[in-house]
Amino acid sequence: MEHTSNAAVVPADIGWNDVGAWPALWDIAEKDDHGNVSAGDNLLRDVANSYIRGEDDRLIAAVGLQDMIVVSTDDALMIAPKDRAAEVKDLVESLKSSDRSEAVHHRRVYRPWGNYKDIDEEERFRVKRDHREAGRYPLPPEAQASL
Repeated sequence: MEHTSNAAVVPADIGWNDVGAWPALWDIAEKDDHGNVSAGDNLLRDVANSYIRGEDDRLIAAVGLQDMIVVSTDDALMIAPKDRAAEVKDLVESLKSSDRSEAVHHRRVYRPWGNYKDIDEEERFRVKRDHREAGRYPLPPEAQASL
């Protein structure tokens, strides 16, 4: 880019927010009457100024939270005060140093054709639920033969 003569710079005030932390997501999202950002299947009572996100099939029931971040995924449940959310990096480092699979392996893996989710796994087997987006990519011939 720095060597081109076919570029232009235009000043703009677009309201930049570096969405690299959980509190930043709370900052930019639409909030309810109590200042909460709620995504997923959540039941909130006496909760204020919090970011509650469920990405799995579990209900999040929260009572009496103030300025908290709660994120539930297939991999883990994270609960932290908004002002300490940066410490999550330290927890991830602890996971890595303890050789926990959650630090590097997600239960749901996305691919161009859709995604798969680990259902069960032991030493000699692994069971996955495969989700293919219709019309994106056909099944391989060996899989079509079993239909």
